[in-house]
Amino acid sequence: MKSNFKAKHFNFRGVKKEEMQRRNEIQLQSMTITELYEEVLHEILHCIGSEKNGLNQEDIIAFAQKAFKIEQATHETIYQEVIEKEAPNIMLNIEVVEGKDIKPKDANGFSDPFCTLFLSSTPQHKYNTSVKTQTLRPVWEEYFSLPVETSAANDILCVEVWDFDPAETVKEKVTKVGDIKGFKGMKRFMKEIAVTATNGKHDNEIIGGTLIPLKTIPTRGQTAWYNLEKKGKGKPQGNLLLKLSFGSEKNKQVAAQEHRHLLRVLLTHQMNVQKPDFFSWMGDFLPQSSLIIQQHVAQSNIGPVDEYLGQWIEFINAHALSPVVNFKVFSDVLDSLVKPITMGQLSNEELKMFWQSAKKLLPFCYNSIRTIRKKSPDDEQLLIQIEHVLNILRNLLVFELPNDMDLFPSDIYGWLLPCEHTRDIRSTLHDAVVQGAVDWHVHILENNKPEDFTEEGQMKLQLKIIQLLKLDLQKAVEFHNKLFIKKTQFPYANTLFSIYECKISEMCEPFITRICTNMKPINFEENCRFEVERDPLAMGTSLFELYMGIKDFTELGKVECNADSETIHLAKYHLWFQQGVARWLDIAAYKAMQRIERAVDLDKLVKMDSTSQHSSSAVDTSTIFYQIKIFWQQLAWPDAEGSYSFVAKIIDDICRCSVYYSDKMSYKVNYRITGIENKRFEVTKEWCLAVNNIDYVKQSIRPFVNDLGLTQLMNNLASYKSEISADHCKKTLDLVVDNAIDTVNNKIIDLLQTVVNKMSPEMNKFLIEGGEVINTNNTHLDNLMQYLDENLCTLSSELNEENFQRILNIIVDQIANIMFALIKNNLEKKRPPSYFRNLRDSFYMLFGFLRKDNETENKSEMIEKLESLLHLHTLDTVDLIHEYYLERLRGQMEMEQANEGMLTVKLIFINDVLKVDVLNANKIKAMDSNGFSDPFVKVRLLPKEKFQNINKPTTAVHKKTLYPLFDECFKIPLTPEQRAEENGVVTFILKDQDFMGMTDEFISEAFVHFNEIPSVQLENDTGNIPQIRLKLTSPKSLDSKILKTLDTRTTDKLAKEFLKREKIKIAAANSTPKK
Repeated sequence: MKSNFKAKHFNFRGVKKEEMQRRNEIQLQSMTITELYEEVLHEILHCIGSEKNGLNQEDIIAFAQKAFKIEQATHETIYQEVIEKEAPNIMLNIEVVEGKDIKPKDANGFSDPFCTLFLSSTPQHKYNTSVKTQTLRPVWEEYFSLPVETSAANDILCVEVWDFDPAETVKEKVTKVGDIKGFKGMKRFMKEIAVTATNGKHDNEIIGGTLIPLKTIPTRGQTAWYNLEKKGKGKPQGNLLLKLSFGSEKNKQVAAQEHRHLLRVLLTHQMNVQKPDFFSWMGDFLPQSSLIIQQHVAQSNIGPVDEYLGQWIEFINAHALSPVVNFKVFSDVLDSLVKPITMGQLSNEELKMFWQSAKKLLPFCYNSIRTIRKKSPDDEQLLIQIEHVLNILRNLLVFELPNDMDLFPSDIYGWLLPCEHTRDIRSTLHDAVVQGAVDWHVHILENNKPEDFTEEGQMKLQLKIIQLLKLDLQKAVEFHNKLFIKKTQFPYANTLFSIYECKISEMCEPFITRICTNMKPINFEENCRFEVERDPLAMGTSLFELYMGIKDFTELGKVECNADSETIHLAKYHLWFQQGVARWLDIAAYKAMQRIERAVDLDKLVKMDSTSQHSSSAVDTSTIFYQIKIFWQQLAWPDAEGSYSFVAKIIDDICRCSVYYSDKMSYKVNYRITGIENKRFEVTKEWCLAVNNIDYVKQSIRPFVNDLGLTQLMNNLASYKSEISADHCKKTLDLVVDNAIDTVNNKIIDLLQTVVNKMSPEMNKFLIEGGEVINTNNTHLDNLMQYLDENLCTLSSELNEENFQRILNIIVDQIANIMFALIKNNLEKKRPPSYFRNLRDSFYMLFGFLRKDNETENKSEMIEKLESLLHLHTLDTVDLIHEYYLERLRGQMEMEQANEGMLTVKLIFINDVLKVDVLNANKIKAMDSNGFSDPFVKVRLLPKEKFQNINKPTTAVHKKTLYPLFDECFKIPLTPEQRAEENGVVTFILKDQDFMGMTDEFISEAFVHFNEIPSVQLENDTGNIPQIRLKLTSPKSLDSKILKTLDTRTTDKLAKEFLKREKIKIAAANSTPKK
């Protein structure tokens, strides 16, 4: 492409190219300032185009003389020579680009347009474009050059658009009748037929035209749409796009050199006149200079590429002398050169000049990047300048760098880093950014010195340095990074982060590691004071602030700078602080306990508001916990395993603080709020608030633990280790939390127990007196009930529901304990059952009062035990004995195996007669030495006192057998009252007849409840009475509660005799066969 371009412009008729180039070089080298001045005067005298800007010729000439610094005599001589010269050969270059909205002239609704061009001064010289058939939007893109006389200042360019009509006969036209479009088309068709039939042909028809005075055309030319006008038509007949410019036939190379020289002269003059500030000149020449430059461009046929290249070279030369040119000027010029350079439109010599100028400009570009921090980042002009600098570098990156030129000489770029490969635009940009960051780091260090040389002073200094570096990085992210990436794909912020994080690592790691290693643990005393050689609070706080500073800086790099979190120097920065974190947590716990103690001391034990049930210290303590949570969230420890150990410690500390609060609150209410000694205790709102406060703090434990991010932590642990390990860790933490909650619950219970203990004397008094006077009218008992009612009302209204139920349970258990003590005490006093009945009634009165709004079914084991004990002691001896037999019956029914044999019987009620069939027994116990027994059965009804005057059947004795067949039937008449006995029991006593029948020895017995015996009206209805197989049993010990109760009645003859018989049975049951 380059060779074709050169051939086009440098091969002239009759002269070899080499010879022409040689002549041009000679002309270029020999051109003097006066010769250039002469050329400029000649162009001024023969101005073309519309731009005069209100300047007359004399003013422009005077300006040129001053700019070129020409003496008056010399000027006059040159001026005279210029006047005598011929006018330059100027051409009007026209490109007919396209038309639009052309009026249709043919029957088919289209036209076949073509253009005719001529100057009004020479109408005989016309130029035509090609015909574009059947279109209303023709595209020509055809070029014409018309010679222009500079003296013809009022010449006009005439452009006409015609509709071409081919030479057709009427017959040929009629064949196109199918192409007619609409009524207007038919009208046009009939007109064409008529004209052709009359004249034998139809001439081309004008569509419209436009007249353009040459004096209205700018010197640099213009591209514009022109309306097509037609006589008699008010509206335009279409529009035509024309590209117009003036040109000459001057040699390109000579003209380009002249133009650069001219720019240099005019630019020097402008700088001397205006004296612009640094980087302030925006490329705007003085009006006289602009006109001179425009005329030279037009009359010397300077192409856009030569014009932009000249600006590039001369603007940079001027900037190298004094940096006054704004980078936007260079950026705009370079934008215009990118396409010509990439398309190969510049010669090797021109490319060399281009890069020589770029070499001069690049130091200014890189220096502006290095010193980017000298101005505020939100300075709009700074941002614009940087954008233009980056645009320059981006465009230069597109080009191939010259091999024979050192663009980055070491004497200018002394700050460049060592480079093994060939240096280019991008690597130098990287080094400029790096050096700028290093310079800024040095600047920060030089301008920030420690206030003192203690470890804490050093930490504060390091934190300040990190914050300043972070601030610079934030500015880079906010203002510059997107610009760098958009223009050059250069990661500006990431590069800064890489430099800064390396500097921070070098500065902080050894220092922090040493500090954390030397930190000693805090040893808490009981009063929440600590013992260390130096105050750890200030040290720990400063260290934490330093940690947060590094963390925030690192997060900024990861999030905004796309830094690789695995490879950066700060990737494991948290490990520097690992030994210090435990101390921070100790400090946090210590501060929390201090604040808790202060909160409890300041607490007035008054509700926060009408809707709450707690006072200020509870809320303060929850807030303290929240602050610890915020501390942990700010810490954001990235290591899963380390996080677990720290979270475990935080949870343990929070639990310890909760217990500490409970102790402090309990102490406050127990020892500072309690009333006068020996005065009857009254439950107060303060007591209730103390309980609610502790409960409020307890309820905050589990939400606090959840807010620590436990779920995410367990997921991280599972990924880091295994699901099993994570589950084990979770269970461990859950156990810690559960234990803490249990401990605080116990504190609540202890406090409630204290309240109940203070109420106990009154309850004890009530029960003691109730045992004596329950059934008499005694106002003292009413007073005691009123006392309980008032206190319970206070508890009910002030405690939350859960704690109210707790204290009710404690009160009930306390009453139970009092009752047990009273029972024991009065048993020792041999009090009768009537006393215990009074005591029982007193208990139920009190118990019912406490449980009046609650179900009494869900009784505690202690209450059930108490009720059972009261029941036994309230029974008369005969009832107690019968209760014993009922107990034996229940035990018999619960037996799974018949270890002492079975007894088979039949039982039925026939009206009021009990019919008993004693059938057989098997596997009974051997009582004699021969391995057998001599068994017989006694049939008795219980309770004995209710069945005094009835038959007492006994079976015959069967000798030497363990499987006796009795087959005996007995009928026992009963009274209706006896028949209706609710707890009547039939007992079968199996005995062994001893030697000579003198004594009978107990073997075992069995029981049948009346409820299990069927009943009929007539004996004939007995039918098949089912057999009943009864498991034989015997008492084994005196462990029965009933027997023990009987044993307490030492003055009761009936009880003593019964116990005696039972002891005989026990002895027989535990004996071995007689020898």
